[in-house]
Formats: sequence, C-alpha cells, structure tokens
Amino acid sequence: MIRVLAKPVSVIVIVSLITVTFGLSRGEAAMVGTEMLLRSAKHQQAAARIEEFLNRHEVQAALVSQGVDPEEARARVGSLSDAEVERMAGIVDSLPAGGDAIGAIIGGALLVFFVLLITDILGLTHVFPFVNHGRR
Repeated sequence: MIRVLAKPVSVIVIVSLITVTFGLSRGEAAMVGTEMLLRSAKHQQAAARIEEFLNRHEVQAALVSQGVDPEEARARVGSLSDAEVERMAGIVDSLPAGGDAIGAIIGGALLVFFVLLITDILGLTHVFPFVNHGRR
C-alpha cells in the first residue's frame, strides 16, 4: 500500500520542487564601492536640505501665492534625478538666509549714527550741529 501511494506523491513533490526552483529569481552579490556609497549619502543629504527648505513656512506661503500646492512640489522634487537634486540643493544653499545685504547696510548705518549721536550728546564729540551742547 505504501509503495502504491509513494509513486504519485513522489512525482508531485518532484514537479512542485522543479516549479518552485524555476520560479525563484537568482540573487547576485557584488562589492559596493566607496564611490557608490558616497554618491548615495550625498544624494540623501541634498534631498534632506531641499525637504527642509520646502517645510519652511515662508516657502510654503510663497508656493501657495504662486498657485502651487506644497505637496505637489514635494512630489516633483521626489521624481528628480540625482544630478538635479544636487543642483537644486546648491541653489537652496546659495540663497540668503535672512534677507539681502541692504538690510545689513541700513542696520550698520543706524548703529554708527546712534553711537555718534550718543557720544555727541555726552560731549565727547561734536559731529552733529543739531545737538545742543549748552556751551558755545
């Protein structure tokens, strides 16, 4: 009885093993070079800088004012190639952080004006004719 059942069962097992073996894909192992790792890390850092830039409230407000959905902008950045992401991250890094140089120049001029005004009021200098020194 066992020999009668063993033959069909063994045929089924052999056929199923052959089908499973042909259905599996082969994996290949290869050395990962340092250049590939550095490229991947550089891409991830660039993508993180762009994502951080897109998360800023001012940038999102500017996108909405131009009629662009911030989520759509993120999706488009996600579809860029490595070179495009790195180029865009370079542009983001070169943008001014707090504004342009005009604000810094005006701030510096006001600082110098107030320092000279205070020293003029204290009588240490006589730069501004509109400060009344009390003595002539």
